[in-house]
Amino acid sequence: MVVSPHVIESFFALLVELSGSDNDIAAEEASSIVSLLREHFEEAEEVIPQLVRNSIRLRQESGGIDVLVQPLNDNYSDVQRRMLLAMIWRIVLADGEIDPRERRFALQMRNRLRLSEDDERVAKEMAEREVL
Repeated sequence: MVVSPHVIESFFALLVELSGSDNDIAAEEASSIVSLLREHFEEAEEVIPQLVRNSIRLRQESGGIDVLVQPLNDNYSDVQRRMLLAMIWRIVLADGEIDPRERRFALQMRNRLRLSEDDERVAKEMAEREVL
């Protein structure tokens, strides 16, 4: 999936937000985020540190999650947004524990990405196949 840097930074900022929602960014979560960037967004290893800095800055300046979600809704189809939700679930499942705050974040993201409960079920199943 090749997309604009701004969209990637927005999604990356959401993943960082998710991984920190339980006040602990587990090594497995960080590793999964980097893997997702390489696998799905075709980002090279050497650009990831700059992407991290840009995403953190974007999250601090954005004023809220909805500002980060808007470019995803504007640029992605339902199928692509379902894939993004599967990536979110992959981070939730990465450390082997589903913290209630991470689960709540994933559910909120389903709503913000304008996806159905069926879409969420499919996305979570996709993530489980990749993680387990």
